[in-house]
Formats: sequence, C-alpha cells, structure tokens
Amino acid sequence: MARRKRRSAENNGDSPVATTASSLQDTVLGYWQRFLTLWRSRPLHYRVGAVVLLVAAILLFVGDFGSTNESKLRQQQQAAATTSSWRQNWKSQGISNNHAEPWLVPGDLPGYTGWARPATTLAKYFQLDPKSVNKPVVAGKPWELTVWCMEAEDCASGGALFFVRAYGPAVLTGHVQDNKDGSYKITLLPKDPGPYTLEVVLTFSNPDHMGQFPLPDRQPEPAYEGYLLPGFPIPFLVVDGDKEEYKSNNGESHKSLPVCEMERLLETSATSAWEKARWVVTDKINQPNHVDDHHYKDTVTFPGYEVSQNSLGIMMDYRHDTCRILPHIAPKHPQNPLNKCTEANGPLHFIFIGDSNMRLQRNLFETMFLGLPEDQREKSRYNEHMIRASYHDLTGGALRCNLIGGNDKNVTRFFQTILARKDEKLEKPERYVVLFNTGMHDIHRLCSHEFAADRLTYLGDAATDASKGFHCVMHYRYAIEGLATEVLNFPADLRVFQSTTAGWPKYGNWGVFWPTEGAQNMPVATEFIDFFNDIAYEVMKDSFPTIPVMDGYWVSYARPDNREVSSAKKKALEKKLSHPGVEVVSAMLRTWTTIVAQSELCEEEEF
Repeated sequence: MARRKRRSAENNGDSPVATTASSLQDTVLGYWQRFLTLWRSRPLHYRVGAVVLLVAAILLFVGDFGSTNESKLRQQQQAAATTSSWRQNWKSQGISNNHAEPWLVPGDLPGYTGWARPATTLAKYFQLDPKSVNKPVVAGKPWELTVWCMEAEDCASGGALFFVRAYGPAVLTGHVQDNKDGSYKITLLPKDPGPYTLEVVLTFSNPDHMGQFPLPDRQPEPAYEGYLLPGFPIPFLVVDGDKEEYKSNNGESHKSLPVCEMERLLETSATSAWEKARWVVTDKINQPNHVDDHHYKDTVTFPGYEVSQNSLGIMMDYRHDTCRILPHIAPKHPQNPLNKCTEANGPLHFIFIGDSNMRLQRNLFETMFLGLPEDQREKSRYNEHMIRASYHDLTGGALRCNLIGGNDKNVTRFFQTILARKDEKLEKPERYVVLFNTGMHDIHRLCSHEFAADRLTYLGDAATDASKGFHCVMHYRYAIEGLATEVLNFPADLRVFQSTTAGWPKYGNWGVFWPTEGAQNMPVATEFIDFFNDIAYEVMKDSFPTIPVMDGYWVSYARPDNREVSSAKKKALEKKLSHPGVEVVSAMLRTWTTIVAQSELCEEEEF
C-alpha cells in the first residue's frame, strides 16, 4: 500500500535545526580548507585571497549566529506579547486572576506524541482552516475547528485518527467528526474561562478500518505515528458564558453544588460523558498562591498519591457543570454516605468484575471507603459498617475466561460462590451492587496478530484472521453479551456496565513492556478502544436495556497523571505504566459510589 512505502525527504530523521547547523559547518569547513591551500602557496596574491576567504567565513558564521539569536529573541517577544494579550483580554472580559489561575501552560503536562513514526505519517499534508480560529470562544458553547488533508491521495476520503487535547484552567478533550472528504471537524466544549493551548496530534494517517481486524494474511498492523499537525499547538482564550456556572471554576462555588443525581452519572451514548464533565486544575505547586494544605511534602510518595497529589505538581478535580460527585470521606466519618445508607437500609456488597483497571477500583474502594490497611485487603468480609467488596478477575478477556479459564476465572462459578456464603451476623438481607466491564483484554486478544495462536485454543482453527472469516468485532459482541447475561441472572439490586478506559498506552508508544525500538500497534491504541466502546453501548442498549452504562473512557482519556503507584511493600512505580493514576481511579470510583448512594438502595438518605 502506498501509505506504507512513502518516506518524504524532510522526514529522514534530521530536524531542520540539525540540517541548518550541518550545512553551516560544511560551508565554514570548506572555506578553512581553501584558506590553508592558498596560504601554503608562495605567491603573495594567493595569500591575500586566503585572508579574504577567512574573513568571509568568519562573517558568515557570526551573521548566522546573530540571526539565530535574533530569531530566539523574536520568539520570546512573541510569547511575552501573547501572554500580555491574554491578560489584557481577561481584564476586558472581566475575568479576575482568581478565576483564571491556576492554569496549565505548554510544558506542564507530559507530551502525547510518544515515539514518532516519520516513515508513514501524512502530517505535513494537513492544514488548519484559518476561519476556524477567528471565532470567539465562549464558555459553555461548542467551539469548532476544521482541518484538511491536502494534496495526498491516501487521505482524500478520510479515515485519519487524532488525539485532541486543550489545557489551561481545565484539561479538555476533543471530539472529531470525519467528513469523509479529507476534512475533519474538531469540537471542544470549554466550560471554564481563561487561556488555553490546543494540541491536535495525528495518531494514524490512513489506517485499515477497525472492523477488518485481525488483518488478513498477517498484514502489518498500522503503527502509532504521533505528530502534531502543522500550525499546532495554538493558544486561544475562553471568555465568560451567559450561564452562571460557566463564569468561574472557583472551588468554593463548586462545593455548594448539589450531589449529582443517579441519572446524571449514567450515559446514553459513547460521547454523552464528554459533554458533562472535565478535569479542572485546582492548584499548582509552583504557583505563588499555592498553600501546602496536606501532610505529605514529597508529593511523589504513595500517601501523596492517595490524596490526589500527583507527580506533576498539579492538582485536578473531575467536575460536572451543575452538580458534584461525592468527595473522599473518611471511612469512619459520620457523614460517610455509604455508612449512612447501610445503617438505615442494611448491608451492601460491592462486586467489581473486569480486568486490572477494575481491580484498581476495588483496591481503592477498600482503602477509601472501608479503611482497610493493605495487608487486610482482598479478604472480602464485612467491615463494622456492614460494607464489603469482592472482585472477579477477567484478565485475558471475558470470552477466554469463560471458555478455558477454569473455575477461578469462570463468572458463573464466581457468582455461585458469592451466593453460597452465609454471614450469620447479618441482621438484614445482603444487597448486591455490581460494576462490570470487559474491554481491553478482549479487544487486544481478539483483534491483534500477537494472540493469533492463543485464539486457536478457545475459538477454533478459523480464529487466526479475517482471511478465514474471523472478525473480532463479532466476537467482542459475544463477549459482552455473555458477561451481561451472567450479571443479569445474578440477583443483584443494582447492575452497571462501565465503558472501557482509554487504551493501554502511557504517552503514545510508551505502554505495556514495549521496547523503545518497537511501535505501538493499533489494537492497543486509544482510538481502537473508542470504536469498541461504541459497540458496547449498542449491545447494552439493544440487548440489555435494564443495565445502565457508566463512563470509564472520557474520564481517563485526558490522562492528567497516567501512572499507577503502589506502596513500598509492592513496587514504588508499576513497570507497565499502563494504568490510570489514582486521580482517575478515584474519580471513577467516586462516580460509582455516588450512583449507589443516589439509587433506590439509599433513597431515604440525603447527602
């Protein structure tokens, strides 16, 4: 295919700066060699010519050095002018510094481009429609931009994939609409006024359609590219909106909002969560107005992570517009919503089913809401407030676990074990709430060449790739349907399916044990997960309408700090770097507990 053979001259691995420096060095070196040749000649007029050449070389070098410094100075002046212009705009719009700060600037967040793949990218053919950036950006209203792929046959009909992120007073993620004509509409929904920086990264230029995986005949899988489009990043200013909730990200005003109703936290489509919430920057350690209000001075420590102090020195809070999810309340606090619920209505048994991302939620639940020390976790017993947690591991995917996983992986056996337990101390009937997902493991194992041989062990001889009629989309539907059927048959009082978190990788190609010389292939990319989340929403809506869906994708897509950190008893920093950090896990978990607290199970309680 043409897109796999293209390699442009300007993408040969040398940067423009390195090329310019090399060219200048060659020129000066050439002059010096000529000088030596002429000087060694006896005639006087040759030596005069040598001196002239030497002076010319010196002037050339000094002139270029001076122009480089002037260029850097101009860049600094432009940056200062931009900041000054932003501040003037804030004043003219009535935005005070208390509302606009703290905000993120370029360099605050790690990059998302990973290991770039210049041999395959079509990034240089993209252009930003200048009309897009001339429109005012108003808090609470969509802002749309258009990018075009020009003069490249491979992108004339669309199909490119992107990572879109804007950061300032909040971290925003973008929604991309492929117009199928080489143009793409990018939509952002800013809700907090202030200055932002927008990045649009081309992740896959012209990939195979996801419905064709696993690709036939061991065809190479598209690899992550990770290039900013020309013209990006760009700064933009969000001005106050008409609605009061869009005029400030002030923490005190947010605390006064009511707790979100259950329906607000349940999703109707794969993009509905994108419209509802965002990560708001609440503090930066390097800000002059920062005040240390926690007990952990070293914010990289595990206790620091447990109170959402991430290693970037940036504090963020996942916020909805008109309501708030429950905060982290100490397990023994009299206002702990779950304790109040069980005291009034009886025991609650929280059941988590899924891969390692679900395990992280269970672990944090036992710390945050049960108050269990690490050595007492995973005991699955009731605490003094009649709350307990259980976890069923679906590592390898639900389809594989149920077919060849054995008793410890089989969901049916897990539920039978739960029902067989009897706790004589319970004065009221046990109530079950189930949060479940099957996503990354199923998608990875069903769709990639990496697990072709493994698929044969539980799906038969035709399960290698699409050339034999095997399509992972169809089998992923089977996986969700099978798991949801098991959950539906279990006598739970509340069942919620969680959409899959935003892919394996840390930043671009950094991910699960990949060597630095290897590429991140498409079946483990964020965009691939997004496609299969659409399938999951469709299956749940059509076949299991009584089981609502909770977001796990958009809350993790921005990745404010995508690192799983464990205590010193295990590993200080997980080798994989593929799990969401505690901020994201906490937001997902507190959303889930808010859903439970606002359900009919706790309807007599107010929070």
